[in-house]
Amino acid sequence: MAELFGFKIERINDSKVDPRQNIVPPQADDGTQTVPAGGFFASYGGFDVNARNELDLIRRYREISLHPECDLAIEDIVSEAIVSNENQKSVQLDLSHVKYNDTIKKAIRESFDELIYPSEYGALVKQYRQNNLLTQEDFAIQSGIALRTVQNIEQGKSLYNKTIKKLNNFFEKQNEQTKKD
Repeated sequence: MAELFGFKIERINDSKVDPRQNIVPPQADDGTQTVPAGGFFASYGGFDVNARNELDLIRRYREISLHPECDLAIEDIVSEAIVSNENQKSVQLDLSHVKYNDTIKKAIRESFDELIYPSEYGALVKQYRQNNLLTQEDFAIQSGIALRTVQNIEQGKSLYNKTIKKLNNFFEKQNEQTKKD
C-alpha cells in the first residue's frame, strides 16, 4: 500500500478480476484490424478474398477506386510502375503474333504512333491557349477543367484518366467547330 497526496493506492484483494477488462484490444482472428484514428477521419477498405470469379474482383476494385484517396493511390502505383524515357516511347506494339500482312501491321503501328501521350498534353494545351490568346483561367473555364489542373498539365505533371477524357472531348468539340466554320 502506498499513500500519495492523501490517496491510498493498494491492490485489490478480490481474486475474481473481470478478464474482459484489459487495456490491450483482443487479437482478432477474422482478419480485421484495429485502426487508432486519434481524432482523424479514416476508412479501411477490405478486399473480399472469397470472390466467386474475376468479374466480382474487378467490380469490387472499381467500386473502391471511386473513393478519391484510393484513386490517387492507384494512380501513384501505376505511375511508378511504368518506367519512361524522354527519348523513347514507353509503350510499343508487339504485332509479331498478329496474322495480318505487313502493310496492315505498318498502318497499325503508324496509327499507334500518332496517339497523344499524357506527357504531351502540356505542350498541346499551352500551344492551343497561345494560338487562341487565352489565359490559363480562360482555358479552364472553356474546357471545364480546374485552373490548378490546367497549371499542372502545362507543367507536365501526371494526369488522371478523367482529365484526359475531358481534354479529348474539349479538343474534339473544337475540331468539329473549326470544320463547320
